[in-house]
Amino acid sequence: MLPCETHGCAYQKTLQGDRHSVCTRKFTLDEVRPILLQMTLLPPHVIKWFLFPYNFNPTWGPDMCKGFSTHKDFNKTRTISAEEELLGIFGNRM
Repeated sequence: MLPCETHGCAYQKTLQGDRHSVCTRKFTLDEVRPILLQMTLLPPHVIKWFLFPYNFNPTWGPDMCKGFSTHKDFNKTRTISAEEELLGIFGNRM
C-alpha cells in the first residue's frame, strides 16, 4: 500500500470523477523506478487499474514511495495537463 493512503501525502489528489488518485509530484527516473518495478509484480487484474502517477488506488501500490511528503514543495509540484487528466480518467480502458 502506498503511504499516501494511510499517511496523507501532500501530492496526492483525487482524480476528477473517480475515487482513484493522481500524483502531482515531479519525479526523477530514479525516484519513480522502484514504484514502476514493483508494479510489474502486481496481479494482472490490478495492473489494468494501476496507472501510476496518472490513475491509481494507493491500496494496490507498493509500500514505499520516494516522493511521499506531508508538506508540499511547490518546486516539485507539476500541473496536470488536460491530456494527463484524460489518460487518468480512461486509463487502460482506451
